[in-house]
Amino acid sequence: NPKPETLNGRGNGGQSASTVTLFAHLSQICSKDQDLSALRAATQAQQDVPCLPFLEPFLADLTRVHKECGPDTTPQGLLNLPKARRLASSLKRITRHQHWRYSFPPLLPVEEYLSDLLVLDFAQLLARAEACE
Repeated sequence: NPKPETLNGRGNGGQSASTVTLFAHLSQICSKDQDLSALRAATQAQQDVPCLPFLEPFLADLTRVHKECGPDTTPQGLLNLPKARRLASSLKRITRHQHWRYSFPPLLPVEEYLSDLLVLDFAQLLARAEACE
């Protein structure tokens, strides 16, 4: 774990102490130690607020279920119910934050830009993407 005053051993790069402390805290939460357990706990604790969850732990869960539970159907052609339940549980954890509305103030320039993108054909989108590169 990096110390707040030496974020990743490179000094604070001119950042305020509160910013360095925040990044140190986020570094601890996002640590891959123990299968992202700190991130899982932090996400679980914030169930009643909107959030864009980091998908890596959820994708890891889905992959693990797929590997551990075998095929989707039994030899008799029936649904592998334990696998389906575990997959449903993982998907439920991913989507639980979608029940809450985000309260971001609208940004007119962003809305106009996105609206323009919706009416562009593939060639126009490609030209804009190349212009951005």
